[in-house]
Amino acid sequence: MNNAYLLDGALLRQHGLTLDTLALADTAYLYSDLGQDAASVGPILLPETPAALAFANSLINAEDSRRFATSLLTYRGPLESLRDHLSQLRYLETTHDNPRHYFLRYADMRVFEVLAGVVTAEQCRGLLGPIVRWSFVAPDKTFLELSPPGPPNGAISALPLRVSPSQLDSFLRNSRYHELLHATLAHRPGLAQRGNLGQQHAWTQQAHDWLLEQHIQHGGLQVVVNEAVWRTHGAALSSSEFIALVQQGTDDRQLERARVWSAKHAVA
Repeated sequence: MNNAYLLDGALLRQHGLTLDTLALADTAYLYSDLGQDAASVGPILLPETPAALAFANSLINAEDSRRFATSLLTYRGPLESLRDHLSQLRYLETTHDNPRHYFLRYADMRVFEVLAGVVTAEQCRGLLGPIVRWSFVAPDKTFLELSPPGPPNGAISALPLRVSPSQLDSFLRNSRYHELLHATLAHRPGLAQRGNLGQQHAWTQQAHDWLLEQHIQHGGLQVVVNEAVWRTHGAALSSSEFIALVQQGTDDRQLERARVWSAKHAVA
């Protein structure tokens, strides 16, 4: 068995991080065939070395989205086979009458965790290929692993992965709570001090699920609801008073009333 680290170049760039100072040998930029810009924001594969381990540990211990920029791959066979497999994994294809390709940002562990929850056993074996264990960290710092499901000689989906319309809908729906989290912090950066990263993700997932149930699509109202959930540690969604405010409309005055309510009922 061998180990290698997978990095998400887009998240590294977002945080102003590069690999230039590490002088790591055999670094593979898996989108290099698509040009320099794509290579810099695509997945990056590092063989296991003390320097790579130290860099990965600095990412997973961060209290921000750097935590999702790395994972550990335990694999069989040569490194070249792993590189080839991951290069083929870059697309997700639909099974619609007119199939469409989507870039699959599998090196971002927020995306990967959602994907792992929607694939079938056959697709999971195709997703992993030579990888016997894909290890990563959840928002609450829990260590998670994905391994090929049995039986050992079970059918394997070919790449690119092909997903049904219902799988694609579930994948996209469950991925979008990250967009709500980013929008909330963009509008209310002071909320970053509320709770730790795991709590922020859990609260946003709670708000996102409730918004879906209520069929609320107004972006400003979604942010207000998530802000209230953060401020009240989830209690807002059990308050008939707050829910009534949310249901009264989306004009600026109503949004401000809901925001005032959440500030008044914020947990100290």
